[in-house]
Amino acid sequence: MVRLARTLGVVLSLMALAACGKVQAKTPAPPPALTPPSPPSALIVFVPIEYTEPETPPVQPTTPPAPVAPKPTTTNSRPPANPGNPPATATAPPPDTPVTAPPVLQTTTNSTEIEKDVREKIDSANRDLGRVTYTTLSKDGKKSFDDAKRFIQIAEDYIRTRNFPYALRMALKAADLAAQLPKSDQ
Repeated sequence: MVRLARTLGVVLSLMALAACGKVQAKTPAPPPALTPPSPPSALIVFVPIEYTEPETPPVQPTTPPAPVAPKPTTTNSRPPANPGNPPATATAPPPDTPVTAPPVLQTTTNSTEIEKDVREKIDSANRDLGRVTYTTLSKDGKKSFDDAKRFIQIAEDYIRTRNFPYALRMALKAADLAAQLPKSDQ
């Protein structure tokens, strides 16, 4: 019996060694490199915006102070007392150069349509916010209400600077938030 156990142990050991002899980790081949697509062509239109410089009062030229006669030197080691008014230096007025604002970069020619869409979204958000009772909202609801109001303000700022893509994005966010708020029954 002992002999049979030894023989069986040796046979099993040899089988285990034979099975482990060809173990190799296979790594997958690296994927092919991705090539990004070329960017789409865009029509860029420069739209000049009128910029007016605020009126400034004309600068009155200052007259140089009268020359001061040199004081006699004294043997005192103290410096002379400052009279309190330092001498005014004459400055030349800056030359009048017209200030022109840089042109606004617009990537679309139908900015009036986009502005109309933005205005519609802002009006929709304001209508929805007008139907909400602020005091009945939860803490999260009040935060959403305030966020929607802020998005409307940001969208209007972007309209003033004629940045319509960002204005539309902010107006859509405001409209989405306002539409999700619970409306009061009137």
